[in-house]
Amino acid sequence: MRLTLIISTIFLLSFTNHLQAQIPTKVFEIESILVDGCAGSDEGRNEMVTFICGPNNISINDIRVDGAGSTGVITTNVWPNTNNPFRGWETPGTMYTEVAQINATISNCGYLVEPLDDTIPAGKKCLIITSTEFSPFAHDFSTLIDTLFVIFQNAGNTNGHFVNYNSSSSERTLRLYHLISLESDTIIYDRSLLVN
Repeated sequence: MRLTLIISTIFLLSFTNHLQAQIPTKVFEIESILVDGCAGSDEGRNEMVTFICGPNNISINDIRVDGAGSTGVITTNVWPNTNNPFRGWETPGTMYTEVAQINATISNCGYLVEPLDDTIPAGKKCLIITSTEFSPFAHDFSTLIDTLFVIFQNAGNTNGHFVNYNSSSSERTLRLYHLISLESDTIIYDRSLLVN
């Protein structure tokens, strides 16, 4: 009995430490971008970014998107395709129907949730969709195994936000900026290294 208790305690401590180690110490951390979100001619409306919230809750209204084209100079309120301005966030809850349509297709235990009070909780993952005019069926969420908070950029951009594959090397930059803490997270990708 004592050995079982010791092993259980060690496992619980290891598991707890492993979970805590996954939460960024900074305000948030970009995990991935869907650069080529092909949905026919609606690519710009169906691209995505995922990030994980750090140790504190954050309001979506305190997050700004900045980008840099091939010059490498980051400009505020634009995407890596600097022809596309950052249009701000749609009020959570207004995309209820579309989120419900996606959730109805998920066969695993995953789930999309809009942050109804505009807050992404500490340690939670967030999915950014680049337009409220996205297609709920452009991407397959059926095997999602995690709960993601989902936020939408306001409509208006129709061209791609990231700039797709090109055989010529050209770096692009995406930065998420937190207006309150003045912290940010930045990723740089070379479009010549993307899958064509």
